[in-house]
Amino acid sequence: MTEPGRARSAATKRALGAIALSGVAAAAGFWAGRIVFLPPSDPLDDTPEPITYTVAQGELERSLRFTAVAEWRLIPTARNAKQGVVTTVEFHSGGVATPGQIICTVDLRPIVVAEGKVPAFRSMSLNARGADVAQLQTFLADLGLFTQESDGVFGTSTRAAVMEWQRMLGVRADGIVGLGDVVFVPTLPAHLTLDPNFVPGTPLAGGEPFLSLVPDAPEFRVPLAQEQLRLVPLTAQVRVSYADGEWSGRIEQAVEDSGTNLVNLLLTAEDGGPVCGGNCTRWVDLGAPTDFDVEIVVIPHTVGPAVPVAAIHSDAGNQTYVITSDGTRIDITVVVAAKGIAIVEGLDQGTVIALPIVPVGG
Repeated sequence: MTEPGRARSAATKRALGAIALSGVAAAAGFWAGRIVFLPPSDPLDDTPEPITYTVAQGELERSLRFTAVAEWRLIPTARNAKQGVVTTVEFHSGGVATPGQIICTVDLRPIVVAEGKVPAFRSMSLNARGADVAQLQTFLADLGLFTQESDGVFGTSTRAAVMEWQRMLGVRADGIVGLGDVVFVPTLPAHLTLDPNFVPGTPLAGGEPFLSLVPDAPEFRVPLAQEQLRLVPLTAQVRVSYADGEWSGRIEQAVEDSGTNLVNLLLTAEDGGPVCGGNCTRWVDLGAPTDFDVEIVVIPHTVGPAVPVAAIHSDAGNQTYVITSDGTRIDITVVVAAKGIAIVEGLDQGTVIALPIVPVGG
């Protein structure tokens, strides 16, 4: 190529290069212009992604824990009529007493229990008459010692039966029933308890509380303040814990205690019987109140479709409902709710529901 031709070719290349650079600069300016001139984004238009929840099987139970107080409401049934010193105690408190049972000895002379509604109030000997004599005759007949009619007349047959009974006891057979030798209680056999003051060495002047009738079952009560009572449905099931396990029961009634301003929830077994079943004397002290832990089931164990409480809406007619992820309304019934979760009816497991979006700072 001639020298002038090479010069023209170089000039052409420089011109094309300038055109290419100009095109790149223009393109860069175009995109820069787009970035610069886009309107600024509005944070209020930043709608968050909807929050959804897939309905699954759930279960709820809620209990409140308190203290139950168990106490035997002993019924005073006989007083001591003897004077002297307690020498032995032969009867175990809470046991079943039968006619002829020796309760204790005073000055080594036995005190025996018999059935009768009239309390012992005198010595009985030949020619005595009265209802107390008739009770004595019935008692001697129960022992197989008296075969006549219980007519309330202390005759020779009664005296002979008394002497035989005294020989059985190992005391002098004089045919005289001394004051306090027999203690009458309304019914036998019966669970009885001996006054705790009757221990060997105790001096007696006469008239001291002696025997009390043990009722069929102790009273179980849960003392609550009014504020606590408002948390407890009176139809609730209760579970009372003891050393060997748990007793199930229910609330029988609520009784106000005017002396303490408390309300006592009285408990029974579910069938209305004793909370502690048939062996209450093993667990409940006869002489003092006994405390037990008790669980009151405020929400019974419930299984069903579970949803967050926050997802439940209510319309003007108090109909509860949820909104599915596609905006469909489904009416539901809330069975129970606690700790932010509700067990409901009317909703299938696997349904995807929408939860309301709470604005930040709202």
